[in-house]
Amino acid sequence: MEPPQKQDSYAVAYSKAQKDLEGLNILERARSAGFVVETKPEEVVRLDFLGQNAKLIVGERVVVDAETGEPLPLWSQILILHYLRDVKEGVEPAGRWITFKEVPSGEFYLSAFNRRSKDLAIKFFGHNPDLLHEVAPRLGGERFTEVGDVSYLFRVFPKVPVVLVMYRADEEFPPDANILFDATIPEFLCTEDIAVISTMLVVALGKLAQKIKG
Repeated sequence: MEPPQKQDSYAVAYSKAQKDLEGLNILERARSAGFVVETKPEEVVRLDFLGQNAKLIVGERVVVDAETGEPLPLWSQILILHYLRDVKEGVEPAGRWITFKEVPSGEFYLSAFNRRSKDLAIKFFGHNPDLLHEVAPRLGGERFTEVGDVSYLFRVFPKVPVVLVMYRADEEFPPDANILFDATIPEFLCTEDIAVISTMLVVALGKLAQKIKG
C-alpha cells in the first residue's frame, strides 16, 4: 500500500491528466495512438496495459478493467492518459534503439532509473534469464534477438515498444541487464513517464516470476 502522501500526489497528477484531455478529440487521438475505438453503446477506447484488458470510458476519462469495471491503479491511468495527450499523429516507431541515458535529461536521472528498473531486472532474472521465456509472453513479450542473451520486446503502448535485455553471468562478469526504447519514445512520453513505465514492466514480470517459483 502506498503511503498517504504518495497517494495524494498521484491524485493530483491524475486530476491534471484528466483535465489535460479536456477539449481534445479523445477518439481521434486514440486512433492515432493505435488503440481500438468503440462508439456504441458508449464511447470507449479498448487497450491492453501490461497484460490487463482495460478500457477508457471517454466521457469520464477513467480507465477501468474491461471485465470487472474496477478502475486501474492511479499511476496506470495517468500513464495511459499521458500517452493519449502526447501522441503525435503520423509518428511511427523508427526501429532504432536508445537507452534511458539518451532520452531528454535521462543522464541526470540515470542513477535512479537503474536502481528502480535495471537493478530490479537483475534481481528477478539475473540468476536465471531463461525464466523470461516463461513470463514474458504472458505480458505480450516477443523474442528479440538483436542484442543480449535473453531479450524480449514489449509493446507497452501500440507505438511504444520497450526491450528488456538480459546478459548471463560468465567467468569475468556478473549478470547484467539493460532496457531499450525506440528512438521516438520522447514523442509519446516524458522522461518521468518513461522511467515509471520501465519500472512497472519489470515489476509486473517479477511478480509473474515469483508466482512460477512459488
